[in-house]
Amino acid sequence: MNLKEFRAAIGRKDTIAPGAALLRFTAAEAPSVDGEARVATFVFSDNSVDRYGDTIDARGWVLDKFVANPVALFGHDSNSVENVIGKARNVRVDGQRLVGEIEFMEASVNPNAEAVYQMVKGGYLNAVSVGFAPIDWAPTKDKSRPGGVDFKKQELLEISIVPIPANPAALVQARAAGIDVDRLGLIASASEEPPADLAKRRSALLVRKVLGRRTKGLYDLGCLAGLLSELGMLTDWSAWEAEMEGDGSNVPDMLVSILFDLADAFMAMAQEEVSEFLSTYTEEPDLIGMAEADVNYVKQGKSVAARCFRAGRIKMRDIGVVKAGKVISADTEKKVRDAHGHMTQACDILMGLVEPSADVEEKEIVPEAVASDPDKELRVRRAQAMKLRLEIDNSAAA
Repeated sequence: MNLKEFRAAIGRKDTIAPGAALLRFTAAEAPSVDGEARVATFVFSDNSVDRYGDTIDARGWVLDKFVANPVALFGHDSNSVENVIGKARNVRVDGQRLVGEIEFMEASVNPNAEAVYQMVKGGYLNAVSVGFAPIDWAPTKDKSRPGGVDFKKQELLEISIVPIPANPAALVQARAAGIDVDRLGLIASASEEPPADLAKRRSALLVRKVLGRRTKGLYDLGCLAGLLSELGMLTDWSAWEAEMEGDGSNVPDMLVSILFDLADAFMAMAQEEVSEFLSTYTEEPDLIGMAEADVNYVKQGKSVAARCFRAGRIKMRDIGVVKAGKVISADTEKKVRDAHGHMTQACDILMGLVEPSADVEEKEIVPEAVASDPDKELRVRRAQAMKLRLEIDNSAAA
């Protein structure tokens, strides 16, 4: 029976089965962990009001039967021996809290227990939940908690570490740290690949939102790679800032989640765009005139696109050889040298417009008649530059 069904049956005690098990999640502070002993100390329950408006009186805990078999579970799953992760010990009432320790099994005994322990130790999981059988209770008289129940006496049945409130980003970080998160089934939905059409639509939508246009290609794939690089650096920076400031910021986890989503979109987009690009090569390359060794090299390509690529490499190599060994005529060489000389003179004059060179005599650039007139000097230099430009154009046309 869950708490909702229990509250609905309040006032009709004959409808409540004796020993009905209820669950209560406890969002307590992070546990302290003794790494050498594989033991974590938790607050299992307290007198606080939960989100349903219920309270559990710490003085009413009955612990005898639980202490006789202090099994610790993962996710309240007692049907699978793999989810028995250890044993509770030193369970006791301390003021208004039910506290105690969980000693985790070794990895050689239960790999699931090892995964849960590493996640608790790393701070990825820190919540516990108690399963209990209500013995004495009453509807609350507190008007601020309508429908709430005050449990006055209750028997502890089991204690579980639960994945709530671990968020997807934290689970991704745990996986990146080498913890076998998949074994626990916490992010099965995230690890399973979506249908191809769904992944394609999702990646296309994300890319359009990021790049701001509907069409995309290999150039856009490069842009997306740049965005991923920048986002990765931003994520590292935000994590450093959160650690330095110690403000518990959730921004790094949010950025990690976005980073993984964007990476998924990048991979889907890369596969799509490369496939579309390669699909344009449908005709075999022209091998006429190639040496026998080159022809054999091209034919070793496993697809039309691969063979076209190999043929292109051969042709570019041959073009490079022809260009490197080309001999120009004396007339062409003279024109090239003349053009180079004109361009050198033009550069000297343009540099003189900005800042006259100290090692060039003024009479070589500016006639004495205009030396005292700065405006006229500028006009003369512009005329000289224009004349050289015309000469360069004529040389290029020739």
